[in-house]
Amino acid sequence: MPNHCYNKLTIQSTQSDIDEVMEHLRGEQTMFDFNNLVPMPEVLKDTHSVHIQGKQYFYSVKKWNDTPTTDPTLDFPQREWLEQHRIDDFTVKRLENQHGTADWYDWSIANWGTKWNAYEVEYSVGPIPNASPIINGRELSYSLVTAWAEPRPIISALIEYLSLPNFSQHLEMRWRFRDETEHYDGEINNRDKGA
Repeated sequence: MPNHCYNKLTIQSTQSDIDEVMEHLRGEQTMFDFNNLVPMPEVLKDTHSVHIQGKQYFYSVKKWNDTPTTDPTLDFPQREWLEQHRIDDFTVKRLENQHGTADWYDWSIANWGTKWNAYEVEYSVGPIPNASPIINGRELSYSLVTAWAEPRPIISALIEYLSLPNFSQHLEMRWRFRDETEHYDGEINNRDKGA
């Protein structure tokens, strides 16, 4: 069970910028998909690992799910199944060389700063509430939850994306975050250099 981090992202810009940002961030199952900023390699989406008696086994979730089992309460494979169906050492090393790790979990932590994609995503679009140099500007707001902490690599990737020359020079982005008990205790904006 993770500790949750509550994130609030606000972007103010022109209508065309807001439309482009929304389209870029929209995923198949969510309105804010980390894969659209820092894509997880397809091969790692299916690769999990488990430690049993001091040994780490890598396996294909699809292969595990396709295996009939007599015990429906098993969430992950048992050692006997892993010994027969584990991903071989050569493939594990190749994945580590190509992607820095051989499973989705470690890759997510290293590349997203959190183990899961955004969840409990809500969004809204409306007029910019205060005076702004943007004529007929719009404000896009996302509320989303992440496991453990704010997703700093995602924030950095979003700042890089919003820095592309096709966006308005007046575009403003603010990402605020807090844990389960505190008020918003952190903020990063696109004017910050150390995101």
